[in-house]
Amino acid sequence: LEKHENAVEGKKFVIVNEIQEGREDMAIHFNQLKTYITDTDIRVNPKNKEQRNVKNYSNLLLISNHEDAIFMHPRRYMVIEIDNHYAQPANQKAARLFATQNLTMEAADHFYSYLMELDLADVDIEEIPNTDARNRAIDRCKNFIELFVEVVEEDFKESKAKFETCEDEQTDE
Repeated sequence: LEKHENAVEGKKFVIVNEIQEGREDMAIHFNQLKTYITDTDIRVNPKNKEQRNVKNYSNLLLISNHEDAIFMHPRRYMVIEIDNHYAQPANQKAARLFATQNLTMEAADHFYSYLMELDLADVDIEEIPNTDARNRAIDRCKNFIELFVEVVEEDFKESKAKFETCEDEQTDE
C-alpha cells in the first residue's frame, strides 16, 4: 500500500494479486489491510490533493502462491486452495482459449444479471467456510502461548477421558 493510495476509493471489489510476504512482514501488512477490510470509512491521500475520508465499500480478494502470505485472524477470511493441476500449461492454454472465445461483453452482462437476481436470503455472510487451507493459515499465525494452551487443553481432555474410562470400569465391578 503506497503513501498516495486511493485505488480502493469507490470500489466494491478489489483484487490484490501476488501477495508474497513472509511471516516477518505479514503482521505489519495485515494491519494496513485490516483498515480496508473492516473500516466503514477510509482515509485516501491522492497525490497533489488534500487527504480526505471516504466511505469504504470494498471487498478484497487476496491471491497468492504462498501459504504464509498474510496474517490470519480466524473470523476475517475465507481461504481456499486451488489444485496445482489447473496451473499446468495445457490447462492454462485451454482456459485462455475458452476465455478468448466465450468471455464477451454479452456473457459478462448475462453473468452480472445472474448474480444480481441470485437469491441470497439464506446465505449468512458472517459464517466463513472452514477449510483445511484456512486452518493451516490460522495455525501458522498462533503465538507460542496459544500453541502451549492448545497442547495443555488436548492433554487435559485425553487425561480426563482416561480417568472417566477407569471410573466407569470401577463402577461396573
